[in-house]
Amino acid sequence: MPLQMWSLLVLLLLVMVILLVVLPPVIEAKPVGEEALLMSKPGNSCQISVSASSTSGKVNRNEPFLVEKMAMQAGASANVALALGKAYRSCNPNHLSAAVFIGVIKAESNFNPKDVSSAGAKGVMQLLSSTFRTYVKAFPKLFSKDDIFDPYENACAGLLYLNDNYEAWLGHVDSSSEALDLAVASYLTGVTQLKSSGYSSRIYDGNNFVSEYVSRVKLYARDVTQAVTR
Repeated sequence: MPLQMWSLLVLLLLVMVILLVVLPPVIEAKPVGEEALLMSKPGNSCQISVSASSTSGKVNRNEPFLVEKMAMQAGASANVALALGKAYRSCNPNHLSAAVFIGVIKAESNFNPKDVSSAGAKGVMQLLSSTFRTYVKAFPKLFSKDDIFDPYENACAGLLYLNDNYEAWLGHVDSSSEALDLAVASYLTGVTQLKSSGYSSRIYDGNNFVSEYVSRVKLYARDVTQAVTR
């Protein structure tokens, strides 16, 4: 193994030891804001596999540095990858797929923590300031910096939002896999708009921007899963 790779693994190990000491406890997230009105039941007992939503292959979620490995395989820097791993373990009450989490970030910002869209969405998960503030207010212990451009805090808020979207669909579809697809689609449009527009019945037809977004996230999720299981 090249010396550079050994150095990176040692760095990751040291940081993970530190995180185990200071990492905030995993939370039981509750829906907040207007999307709470759409909730039918909690989804905290659901376990979504990496193979959900038509991604191929299965990865042990408990493997050390799984998210970090996926993020770096997909193009993230070491610092951003460490932040994403911390967010995934702290802000993911429904245990959503690590590959889908990385796929959403790849699609949204390509792991650029300073990215700002023309609509004003910011950071690695392209959050509006109002959405970020909602989660900072709801879970202040998770956001010590209150910084939307901090990759951990941005990813934490974005992942909590993705979890809320997932929970909002659980009682309205037949499977957790479909709920995850719709959660990803809702990340782009919002649950309310997705339901009212009728896109919820057409995200699989491949002929609209929502289905194209979901397909792109799935593709990234599949690719990164294959990369870390070779």
